[in-house]
Amino acid sequence: MEELLRYEPPVHLLDRTPLAHVDVAGTAIPKGVPVVLALASANRDPKRFHDPDRFDPIRRDNQHLGFGSGIHICYGAPLARVEAQIALGALLPHLTTATLVEDPPPTGTAPFCAAPGTFPSSWPRRRRRNEPPRRGDGTEAAHGTELLSRGRAGRR
Repeated sequence: MEELLRYEPPVHLLDRTPLAHVDVAGTAIPKGVPVVLALASANRDPKRFHDPDRFDPIRRDNQHLGFGSGIHICYGAPLARVEAQIALGALLPHLTTATLVEDPPPTGTAPFCAAPGTFPSSWPRRRRRNEPPRRGDGTEAAHGTELLSRGRAGRR
């Protein structure tokens, strides 16, 4: 789960306005001047992560910024982790023969978040109980284009 959050975080950019003058790595940021933090870029920093552009589900020492950090960490992060583990645990056993129709899937258009707008995939159709065999080789595909639903306004 943590590598998914590091590799493809739910939020890529955050905006902040410092309440006091701060220096960050030798760059002065005056009080009240808005800045944009590139969390997704930090999660791919080679100074922090070995081979950062490789997805490694067993990566150790994976302190990423997928849900922010410090006093600004996402309040819903623990719930989101549990929900994702439950959803993936229920979905993955049914996708043993699934394939992506488009790899990688197309991303949404929101500038601060990146997620598939749709998730085009196909998998062999399963026969229902007491259903007679169909003609053909049995690999007739069912297509799902909206496996992920979007609850936010303006997004699919």
